[in-house]
Amino acid sequence: MMAVDRAVRSQAQDQEGAILPPEMIELTLMERFHWTPMEIEDIPYKTLQRLFIVMNQRDMSHDAAVQSENKKAAARNKKPRR
Repeated sequence: MMAVDRAVRSQAQDQEGAILPPEMIELTLMERFHWTPMEIEDIPYKTLQRLFIVMNQRDMSHDAAVQSENKKAAARNKKPRR
């Protein structure tokens, strides 16, 4: 379980390249997509890793874009209006 703890802490600190244990990848896929362990077992682990990395990157990119838009909107709202 130490590997899970390290992976979660690395993600929380936005450290790229954190190695995720298989159990963490499987749990996330079960929670997010409601896949069963048997369905996950049929997919090669390297494919699961790639899917997980892409899924996480997509989420981080989306969050960064939303934050950027929010900052732009806040800056526009701070400008004095005539």
